[in-house]
Amino acid sequence: MLRPAGLHGIDMAAQIRIARLSDAGPACEVVRRSIVECCHQDHHNDDRILSKWLGNKTPEILAGWFASAGNYALVADVEADILGVGLLTQAGRIGLCYVTPELRFAGTGKALLGTMEAKAREWGLPFVSLDSTVTAKDFYLRQGYLAGEMRPAKSGIRAISLWKYLDDSLSGPASEPRAEGRPCLCALAGRDGERNLQYKI
Repeated sequence: MLRPAGLHGIDMAAQIRIARLSDAGPACEVVRRSIVECCHQDHHNDDRILSKWLGNKTPEILAGWFASAGNYALVADVEADILGVGLLTQAGRIGLCYVTPELRFAGTGKALLGTMEAKAREWGLPFVSLDSTVTAKDFYLRQGYLAGEMRPAKSGIRAISLWKYLDDSLSGPASEPRAEGRPCLCALAGRDGERNLQYKI
């Protein structure tokens, strides 16, 4: 159990647990608040970008992601309040890793990410990957992720390709990323690689 600094400096215990369908509403609010209030470097308060970015961030869509048998969805539960959400696909894609603005830099995001990485190792995946915002890039780099190319995302922002090797034997010079800036996905063949694209930023 994680003990972040908490809201307004009050010490609270955050439990990282499997997401339930009933968590979709508050989890959606976490995601939307995090994007709107924390990702100014990415959306620049542009209403057009925000509208596109938030378009698939609804309780109904999150409930569908939570319900999918191929996904591993988590929430950070603080005294019965959902203040963080994470989602990992069986293809090794991290689709969600958000915390409420009040819990930024309190260790909740790191706990969610670490739990997803542990599940990926349990599944036998060689690495995990994601498309990160500019805002979150340094957070992932501090957790050992490698950065690749920056490219346009469907939301209108610029996303950064990131990945982390889960097997130390893959992280040496012989396995440095290929020219296009990311590891070969052949190891994930047959793991529902196409369906995970819906989680891109």
